[in-house]
Amino acid sequence: MNSEYSVELENCSFSYKTRPKFSLKRTTSINDNVEQSVLKNIDLKLENNKIYGVIGKNGSGKSTLLRLIFDYYQPSSGFIRRNFNSGKLLDIPNTYQDDLNSIDNLEALKILENDRNSPNKLERVKEISRLTTEELQVPISHLSKGTQSKVRFGLTLAFIENIDFLGLDEFFNFGDLEFQENAVEFLKNEIDNLGSAIITSHSNSLIERLCDLVILIHEGEVVEIDESSEVLRKYKKLIL
Repeated sequence: MNSEYSVELENCSFSYKTRPKFSLKRTTSINDNVEQSVLKNIDLKLENNKIYGVIGKNGSGKSTLLRLIFDYYQPSSGFIRRNFNSGKLLDIPNTYQDDLNSIDNLEALKILENDRNSPNKLERVKEISRLTTEELQVPISHLSKGTQSKVRFGLTLAFIENIDFLGLDEFFNFGDLEFQENAVEFLKNEIDNLGSAIITSHSNSLIERLCDLVILIHEGEVVEIDESSEVLRKYKKLIL
């Protein structure tokens, strides 16, 4: 990176046009498309080698912010400078074939990720998921819900090597409490090795444990960036 910041957003806004409503009694629309504002005039500079948390009520714009940062969406106005070399936005995907076992799903992922020749991916999945080869040979649909979550976590995190900026959108809904504790510790170590990250979560304890700085978004605007204890205190005032 040539900058001290992973990402810089200058006066970024994002809006979209809602679909017109139709009446059963009419063939014409009742109203024209209405522009819905999601994010408004966002100014952010995310420092290198920091883990940022993003909190806010449902619908406040958290996921949209991540999708702007990782170039899934284009801002309606403003500018974004992405100074990282290789970034990746993750959620727990629903694209795995549950009638196949985890090893077959891994082989399919290696093709999708253009990573067919990586020899240690299975060992990495076992390390992350804390599951045995025998468990990974069982069709995913035959596993318990908790074990399925561990499989998806392991398969997803196995492909975050060689990136320097990671996004996680509501990623931590998996496994039992012990596994979650181990997963958080694993992920923190991974991010420390990778570079920087930005995370959305409704878990205040996770945000507090994992993040260096926290961004509070309310009604599409950034209202606070500070250490987690200060931002969480302000967030509680907003929701109570």
